[in-house]
Amino acid sequence: MYCLWCEDNAIKPYAQNTMSHYLKEYGDAYNIVDTNNLQNERGVRVRGFEGIGIVIRPDAPYAKINDVE
Repeated sequence: MYCLWCEDNAIKPYAQNTMSHYLKEYGDAYNIVDTNNLQNERGVRVRGFEGIGIVIRPDAPYAKINDVE
């Protein structure tokens, strides 16, 4: 989703390591927590960040790109 957002806004996305480093360093300012206590879709414990989500605004022009009817 991040890469799609960057593409839609003509912004070069940060590399995964760069983004992870930034979130670890400034996570407190955004209420984001680095943790190794998350589970992926297979139930395996993985590292990641809590406090990040996706907000879809139905009135935004880009929201209609992935709509399925």
